Amino acid sequence: MAETPPVNTARRREIPRARKLVYGIVMATLVLVLLEIGSRLVLSVWGVPEYFLQDLQDTEVHEPDPVLFWKNRRGLKRHIGNLGRPFDWVINAQGFRADEPILRQPEAGVKRIICLGDSVTFGYRVQRKEAYPHQLEKILCQRGRYQVINAGVVGYSSYQARRYLESELFDYRPDVIITYLGINDSNPASREDHQRSVGSPGIQLVGGLGLFRLLRRLRGTPLPDQFTKRRVYLNDYLANMRAIARGSQARGVQLVMVLPLVLSSGRLNYAFPDTREGVSDQALREEYWEFARRHVSVELLSSVSPQASVAHRTLFVEEPPYYCHWNATGHRLVAVALAEKLGHAGVLSDD
Repeated sequence: MAETPPVNTARRREIPRARKLVYGIVMATLVLVLLEIGSRLVLSVWGVPEYFLQDLQDTEVHEPDPVLFWKNRRGLKRHIGNLGRPFDWVINAQGFRADEPILRQPEAGVKRIICLGDSVTFGYRVQRKEAYPHQLEKILCQRGRYQVINAGVVGYSSYQARRYLESELFDYRPDVIITYLGINDSNPASREDHQRSVGSPGIQLVGGLGLFRLLRRLRGTPLPDQFTKRRVYLNDYLANMRAIARGSQARGVQLVMVLPLVLSSGRLNYAFPDTREGVSDQALREEYWEFARRHVSVELLSSVSPQASVAHRTLFVEEPPYYCHWNATGHRLVAVALAEKLGHAGVLSDD
């Protein structure tokens, strides 16, 4: 009887191992894809984190940027319902808070104004049409052809605003730039804004993953008292504002500076960035006021003071003890003050 030749089991085992490797890669990829989808769903249900986190690259309403750290997520349409009064967070294709696209070149005969600022300019916790840029446009259009662009970004410092203007906004050919900056400059930070780095493209890619963002949210954000620095100190704020003024003047753009207000412990005050330890606060504040006097500036305290005793109930959206975000009534007050200042300063021209 003929013997059966021995089976080459080694060769047979090679095929299953290769298949197992392929299956393993496929399964791992599927698991990661499902985790990514699940993470994004959880983040979308979880809602928007509080605006004052040190780093806003990992939120659903912002996207990472190599120059600006983060910017408005282009094309976003979200209804925000977890921050008190519900409001719509709509960003156009250019990254502005607007329903429609905005061309870089304004229409002939239209005077273009760009409002550059942080969450106050953006209109945090109010509808787009309630924010002061839109209300200002409505007032100005009663006397001519004007377009007001809301270029506010939640969480921006004067450093980010300066870079935003230099890298993008001047390309939109504004006639007027209105700044509302300084509130976020004093936020506690592990390092100053000008010292920050967004990392390599690979690090940015990982940082944009939903799973990574969810893990960061679950881990929590360091408390402010764990930070020893400020994002932008007063001397650097002044340097940023001077750079904005120089860039505007070089392009024939009129700069208008709104001096932001905060209501703290029942008192309305201007929002000055902090000074470094060992630096004269008084001298820098004098420089601040000197800079404001040399430019068209809007001192809101004179507009709000008649209502100061009830401002915490009628003008702001926050709960006590600290307020900086206007409600619809407060935004209207800012828009009216701006329109009056623009008229008195000769910035506007009747058509």
